[in-house]
Amino acid sequence: MISFLQTRHLFTIVAGLAIAIFASLKFADAFTGNAYEDVWKFARYVLGIPAGLVAALYVAWRTIPAFQRATFPYLGGRWTGVLRYGPPDRQELRDAVLTIRHRLSEMSLVLETRESTSTTLAVVATRDPTGTQYHVYYVFENRRKPEFTKPGYPTIYRGVAIIQVGRQDTKLLSGEYFTDQPTNGIAEFRLERPAWF
Repeated sequence: MISFLQTRHLFTIVAGLAIAIFASLKFADAFTGNAYEDVWKFARYVLGIPAGLVAALYVAWRTIPAFQRATFPYLGGRWTGVLRYGPPDRQELRDAVLTIRHRLSEMSLVLETRESTSTTLAVVATRDPTGTQYHVYYVFENRRKPEFTKPGYPTIYRGVAIIQVGRQDTKLLSGEYFTDQPTNGIAEFRLERPAWF
């Protein structure tokens, strides 16, 4: 749930608009009793205008940088980067690929390394009140690939990542991640290929 986009309020407004249009048509006796004409008017005005508004807002969010800055940058696509973990004097690096699916009201992330794949349990995206920082809080389940399972270590474990979107360059992601295994560290990603959907 992307809390600041207020999609619940948006859909409440859209539903209210549809009801107001229907009431206006009914009050103006626009419905003639001809089933075909009445269904066409209902679809065109009561459904069409609110749906067009939602589509226009979605396209604006996806294409106008100022609108994204006012809400939240679009992050959908393929990101490549590294995971850094371990003590500073013996830090290990793992190449990683992060695939983000981003919609107006939801986001999912899939992180893949040579050893494991993670899937989304929950995501919350936030923008601070000043509008200068964007964060993604990502709760995930990580599954080790069969060839990298180790005796005494679980095949599946969970974690959370706090990812900051770059302030000037929204094609950069960085943050910390924590797991219930000894693999806490830093994640850094750069957008390799954006995705429209």
